[in-house]
Amino acid sequence: DDDIDGVVNRDRFDPSGGYSGIVSLDHYWSERWSSAFTLFAGQVDRSKRTGEGDRTVAVAAANLVWHPVTGFYMGGELQYYYDKNAPGQSTRTRDNVDHDLYGLFRIQRSF
Repeated sequence: DDDIDGVVNRDRFDPSGGYSGIVSLDHYWSERWSSAFTLFAGQVDRSKRTGEGDRTVAVAAANLVWHPVTGFYMGGELQYYYDKNAPGQSTRTRDNVDHDLYGLFRIQRSF
């Protein structure tokens, strides 16, 4: 698991190093159509507590949404997920990299 922020080493706390960032863009094609494009990347150094090295995650997502009237939304989204050195991953792939593609369709009504 990557839910530990560091380790205690000789009565001293050694924090895990890492970074993450996200960029997102919303675009309105017309009054009734819009899209969002999102990129996320992050990395954490797990070597201080497990010796497993860095875990790297990247996500890219895009959607297309139709909103014909106020409060009604319908659309689809695709998401690509890259995960290198995830916990327990070594048995899933030969190169320790997991690639996933997700699709989602939603209908939402607000009153």
